[in-house]
Amino acid sequence: MKNRRKFAGFIFVILFLVSFSSASAQVTFTDDEAGFLAANPNLLFQDFADSKVDPVSGLTCPAPADSASDNDCFSPGNILPGILFTNSPIEDPVNGLFLVGAGFTDAGAPPGPALTASILNNFEIVLDPGVNRVGLTLGCITKGPCDRDIQVVVFDTNAQTLGLTTVHVTSGFNTFLGISSQRLVENISLRTIGDDFSDMGVLNVWFGNAERNIPTLSEWGMIAAAAGLMLVGVFFAIKSRKVFNS
Repeated sequence: MKNRRKFAGFIFVILFLVSFSSASAQVTFTDDEAGFLAANPNLLFQDFADSKVDPVSGLTCPAPADSASDNDCFSPGNILPGILFTNSPIEDPVNGLFLVGAGFTDAGAPPGPALTASILNNFEIVLDPGVNRVGLTLGCITKGPCDRDIQVVVFDTNAQTLGLTTVHVTSGFNTFLGISSQRLVENISLRTIGDDFSDMGVLNVWFGNAERNIPTLSEWGMIAAAAGLMLVGVFFAIKSRKVFNS
């Protein structure tokens, strides 16, 4: 019975360490734009204000769009290195994306949201190399005013899902989502929920790396205590086994 209790304690410590590690790698989301940007002041900023689209008009664009794009929508350098925009799962390298000019959706609307060109596609933001901080200004477009929920799915550099959330977007492109992760983020996918279709996309992107979170003294204490318990458990498990076998 004592051996079983010691073994159970050993298993508990292992599970504790695994759960602690998983929790520390969790993605967090925020809609606090001012707070997110104040906490991450050195992020790169990408918008589409310098694209070739005219005000109150729209253009279909090749996908993916990246720093080397040279077409009717973008000149080389309009998009920063390390980020690209594309669509999935129905790939369309000729007309995969849709770019709109200032005032396209509403009078006074800012220039250049980039969106899916097909309501059946996801809008994909790819970050290579991965980063641990991303801020997005999101929205949508339909034939009329757009007002709906979409799903945002975050993937790491191994295409494993880090987290997902649902956000409400409109044709005003004024929904902010901040993403913070302990693991590097390589892909962010905007997806339709149910059969509420529209073209989804992004107006602004902030991206880069913040310093990795260092455990606090209390967290280090928890880690040290757990490691100590694990070693004690291993010691007694081995000792008990020797006694039992002798």
